[in-house]
Amino acid sequence: MKELEVFRGKGFSLEEFSSYLRRLSLGMLLKGGTFEGFFKLISKFPQRSSEGRINYLLASGLAMDFFIGRKSRYHRDIDIVVVNGWLDTDLHFRRIDVVRPNTFWNGLSFEDGFLVSSAVEIEREDHGVLIVHPAIILVQKLANKGEIPPREKDFKDVRLLVNNFSSLPDEEKMRWWHIINFSLNNFRDPGAQQVAKDRVYNLFRNIGL
Repeated sequence: MKELEVFRGKGFSLEEFSSYLRRLSLGMLLKGGTFEGFFKLISKFPQRSSEGRINYLLASGLAMDFFIGRKSRYHRDIDIVVVNGWLDTDLHFRRIDVVRPNTFWNGLSFEDGFLVSSAVEIEREDHGVLIVHPAIILVQKLANKGEIPPREKDFKDVRLLVNNFSSLPDEEKMRWWHIINFSLNNFRDPGAQQVAKDRVYNLFRNIGL
């Protein structure tokens, strides 16, 4: 194969080339962040180990869609957070964004245990999908990405989450608030933390929740 000759010319081994092909083939299957794409991902990389330990959680927009039970919009990629020290190198291919808890998106930082203990399992099409708790996603969506404020699609995602929150029983609302407040205290930068706090509290104040 011509590609193999190129790889060998650059000093790569046959095993490294095989890994490249696996990444490429699966990357081609994952045409953006879709339910079908995620089912293909977990068929190759289960979210739980054979001992039952969680390897990774689905996060961000696609996780929100699993939570609300429908596709809300197009998602460019699949966002996952790796926990318990697990990481398969084959996950580094296009259409998948991988982070660890202490380098969570938008300046947030967590311990593995918090994300695992607060995770939500969604049953869909005979699959159990493990997602980051929606309250954490809400905080993430209202936080700046560096100096960049939330996008319009982030605010739309937040509105969907808030609509769901408003219909929850009081006990579950209290759990959400606990997770929201805990998350708001886990920013790496105090300035970013204050901006996110103001947005979250103003949002709930304005809608009377």
